[in-house]
Amino acid sequence: MTTERTELISPASHGFGGPAHRAAVPPDALVGTSLQDSGLLSTPFPCLDHQAVAHNIAVMARYCEAAGVVLYPHGKTTMAPQLWDWQLAGGCKGLTAATIQQVRVMRQFGIKDILMANELVSDGGVGWLAGELRDSADFTFTCYVDSAEAVDYLDDAMARHGADQPLRVLVEIGHANGRTGCRTAEDARAVATRVVRSRHLRLVGVSAYEGSIVADSLESSLAAVREFCGFVRDVADKLTAEGLFDDVPIVSAGGSAFFDVVAEVLSGQGWEVILRSGCYLIHDHGKYDRVSPLNRVGGERFRPALSVWSTVLSRPEPDRLVIDMGRRDVANDAGAPVVVEAVARGGGSVAVDGLEVVRMFDQHIIVSSPRTSELRVGDRVRVGISHPCTTMDKWKWIPTVTDSDRIDGVIRTYFD
Repeated sequence: MTTERTELISPASHGFGGPAHRAAVPPDALVGTSLQDSGLLSTPFPCLDHQAVAHNIAVMARYCEAAGVVLYPHGKTTMAPQLWDWQLAGGCKGLTAATIQQVRVMRQFGIKDILMANELVSDGGVGWLAGELRDSADFTFTCYVDSAEAVDYLDDAMARHGADQPLRVLVEIGHANGRTGCRTAEDARAVATRVVRSRHLRLVGVSAYEGSIVADSLESSLAAVREFCGFVRDVADKLTAEGLFDDVPIVSAGGSAFFDVVAEVLSGQGWEVILRSGCYLIHDHGKYDRVSPLNRVGGERFRPALSVWSTVLSRPEPDRLVIDMGRRDVANDAGAPVVVEAVARGGGSVAVDGLEVVRMFDQHIIVSSPRTSELRVGDRVRVGISHPCTTMDKWKWIPTVTDSDRIDGVIRTYFD
């Protein structure tokens, strides 16, 4: 295993790359400069607000401590080892992954405690994992099972690959029209007892994902999520009462939209409750800004940290602008980007009131504009995003900036 570690937010030693960085500018040439310095960054390019990220980490840490829960943030949101290090330094106990490839990247950078929030049904993946567990005494890994078939598959695969310690698993609880997971308490009990009787697996708790519950209003969604979490609590209660766990069980749930309900329903039961929220770190100007649990519980809120700069290419009609970014540069799966700032090509801010993204192409965005807008060809426009995961994965390198728009570092992502 490679144990390369990263500094929190620092320039890397590699060449600067990514969809927007045509000139391959070395990252150390960027540090200390302004985002608007000509010749260094061609648009479109992303930037990450350093202070906003630090704020979000601190706010989430305080929330989890007050709620009595543990945070394993989902690493797939950023796939940025520098940011993972910062999250771990800020109080997170481990990381969540969705795929065995993400686990391998995490291990490359020395992450010691990983929860894979998914079923593991890959012979190559099990083979690598068995070797990693055998060779690394300080590595703790946990994954899901939701059927007898999955239990038998993992048990046989671990035996076939010469595993010398049991694989920690959580029985996954699901809901109708959702993803994976046992649909009934009886199914969950059957899977749990099969794990207990297996040769190479160890039952350590239960897990669920409530973020796939969708109703016709926020109130209805909250009620449905609360009911589902109650079901998860009841299953965990029954398995605990039957003595199926040999230690304090883990109960894990909590995406980024309903972690307040998860904490309310599942904490205080004597379990180790693990949240897996990931989007809190970057937050956004769209979906997660609307649905954030902190909007409901009051107090401190998360700040949007990620945005993308572009240039006005054309004003082909009095009420239309065309800017040089598109679906390849910024997410549109959970809502259109939001125009938040504009800078004239000669310097100085330009009002963005009334600007609205109305259409997106691969490399162009059409912006509806008041006829009175002073934006001209060559001016720069910054858009906020909706859904950080599907903007982060479009960039290999992202500059981090301070409040004064000075670049103070560069992070690298590892989605490929």
